[in-house]
Amino acid sequence: MRFSLKLFFAFIALQAVLATVSGQSQSLFEGRRSLIILKSTDHNELLKTRDIVEKSGGHITHLFPPNILQGYLTEKAEKELQKTGWIKTITDKSLPAGEKEFSSSERLALTTWNSTFVKTLVTRDGEPKGKQDHNTVKAPDLENTNNKFVLRGQKNFYLTSEYMMGSIAVGIVFVESNGQLDKKTETWTDEDKEDALNQIYKGLDWWAEIGGYKAGLSWTYEIQSLKTPYEPIHRTKDESILWIKDCIGQLGYKNDEDYTLNREYANDLRDKYQTDWAYVIYIVPATNDDDGYFADKSGIAWAYLGGP
Repeated sequence: MRFSLKLFFAFIALQAVLATVSGQSQSLFEGRRSLIILKSTDHNELLKTRDIVEKSGGHITHLFPPNILQGYLTEKAEKELQKTGWIKTITDKSLPAGEKEFSSSERLALTTWNSTFVKTLVTRDGEPKGKQDHNTVKAPDLENTNNKFVLRGQKNFYLTSEYMMGSIAVGIVFVESNGQLDKKTETWTDEDKEDALNQIYKGLDWWAEIGGYKAGLSWTYEIQSLKTPYEPIHRTKDESILWIKDCIGQLGYKNDEDYTLNREYANDLRDKYQTDWAYVIYIVPATNDDDGYFADKSGIAWAYLGGP
């Protein structure tokens, strides 16, 4: 997927429309919705923390490597986590992301958590309105609620996002020009990145909640910030291959066509984070562009059926 920043809400709105399913009710997860921050950035501790929560009747909905998780904690899960000695913070309240206490990547992840406490997304252009309640809820009385659709044994290189259930790794790549070839007109700011990430998070959080125990959705994010000689928003859709291949090459994937290279990246993501599925989102800024569309007016966003 490749996105311009302007009109990004249109994509999120489209997700909600496409996801309308008759006869299905809003899911309820067992436990209280909580934020978990680990003391260290050990990759194995992150994945083991997720497993402890799942095995203790809770559910992790969002993982922000290397040390932040969000989800629903049962009393058993919280007790088991405290035994590990890995926990820095567990809270069901908003948490100010101070510059001295948290790294830049941690602060970016914490903005998503804090956004759950307001009904409208906090952006530069609007003030938050109202708060959401995060009460303890119990799991629905369903059979086989522990079935998490473990599909890792059925992985196929070309099927990186075949079904929307289970655990999913999401590669988020923020792209901007370095001015070496095209004239640089756009720059990512920390504020704009927070806006874009919050919008992705809000959309995927909605999917996790509506899918509930039946789908067992969990999202793991890997965030990259890359620079390319091209100014993406001034290029056509067909020319996107230029900056996409340049960016994926910077991540170590070279000497093939862009679909294959991105599938390699997606497969590596799901191996790294032990997820069932994975896909990649490229996002480009368009703050100074007249209409927020790519050069051939092909739109503000597009996706490929079947990924990657």
